[in-house]
Amino acid sequence: MTGTWAGTAMAEPIVLAERLDTVGAAALASELLQQPADGHVVLDASAVTHFGAQAVQVVVSAARTLSTAGGRLECMDMNDRAAAQLQAMGLSISDLTEVAQ
Repeated sequence: MTGTWAGTAMAEPIVLAERLDTVGAAALASELLQQPADGHVVLDASAVTHFGAQAVQVVVSAARTLSTAGGRLECMDMNDRAAAQLQAMGLSISDLTEVAQ
């Protein structure tokens, strides 16, 4: 899946690890830092069974960084278990990627 968003290249989705705990969050941060700041980054969350608070912070920070630089982050295919974990933290899938203007 390659394409464009507002004139910026969209890379292949980043497939998230099954467990986004402390170790998974660090690996995700490293992967996100390699992405163009003004690009369209897509996270494939279909395999996630554990979405920890540190991973949430990484994704929200990346969304804000991308938004500031004219890019965009989106999260696709999150399963019900991971979505329920976000809900327990008072968040939704859209809270991860939508940045307050």
